[in-house]
Amino acid sequence: MSSSDPSSAAVKTGDKNHINNINKEFERDGYVGPLDVISSSEAKFALEEVMAELAEPNSNRFKLHLFIPSLAKIAHHPKLIDAVSQALQTDKILLWSSDINIKPPHSKGYFAPHQDSTYAGLTPPSKCLTAWVALSDPVGMEEGCLSFYPKSHKLGQLPHETAIKDENNDSNDDINNNMLSLGQYISSDCLKENNLGAHSSQQSQHCTIQLRGGQATLHSFYSVHYSGPNKTNHPRIGFALRYISGGDIVRQSKPIKEMVTLISDGGIVKNSDHLTLENFDLEPKLPLLRHPTKEEIQIGYKARDIAMKREEANYFSGIATESSAAENNNENKISYDS
Repeated sequence: MSSSDPSSAAVKTGDKNHINNINKEFERDGYVGPLDVISSSEAKFALEEVMAELAEPNSNRFKLHLFIPSLAKIAHHPKLIDAVSQALQTDKILLWSSDINIKPPHSKGYFAPHQDSTYAGLTPPSKCLTAWVALSDPVGMEEGCLSFYPKSHKLGQLPHETAIKDENNDSNDDINNNMLSLGQYISSDCLKENNLGAHSSQQSQHCTIQLRGGQATLHSFYSVHYSGPNKTNHPRIGFALRYISGGDIVRQSKPIKEMVTLISDGGIVKNSDHLTLENFDLEPKLPLLRHPTKEEIQIGYKARDIAMKREEANYFSGIATESSAAENNNENKISYDS
């Protein structure tokens, strides 16, 4: 397991905007970027709201778009949604999950080579992608930006291994510093078998994409990617959003019904109570054209807590029992005005 690849790499910087030919690049390589989404000042403001929230007691970094206005605006931003729509080739888009990704200054944490599809429990993964929006500025190689293996999304699901972390064992640093929740990684043997990384015959074995604040990358759930530690004096912070195709295209492979935010309906027919789709329950959305009320923000907090309880039960427990699935699926429903 390693946080970096010794092979040569193509590097894309935040000085260019690859907004054109998104579908072509995404289909060919499995990722696209950098994309201009919001201004650097908007990214800075969103970062301030995020850090204020994370400074609160018992806060966590997941699904903050349900109650932080600046993140809700990013999640629904026309530039980002247009890019996602092109990449997924659909105007029916749901936001399955989101999280804030932080690497503190001079920290050892890294993300080993992996695919987002591995434990998500969503099928088909080819209709799911991650958008990674830089909130801090810059997010370059020294800060530990994302690197991708071109065309790796065409390999389908690769086997992943997991490693048990032991914070009391200093000799276990390589495993302990892997920031993935389950310590998962694609082994060097698997990379070699699939002609990836240093074992690839391609001229550029991986592509590193550097971002400025407000810029983004998109990558397929099947795309093999990784990132190194932050070696700088400032934190590296990004907003990761997991978008999926709507219209009952994407389904869950795990038993507990999870929650999503409706981004673009494209003709999706909602049930009469405006709360459920066939495969997911819908989350409330903050208003985008005015400042939300305290009640709307509290509704968002409640929705996040319910949604994360379901998502974590699926993610960490593997196969949930029928009784636990029923218990989580029957959580108190959220009342809100659409």
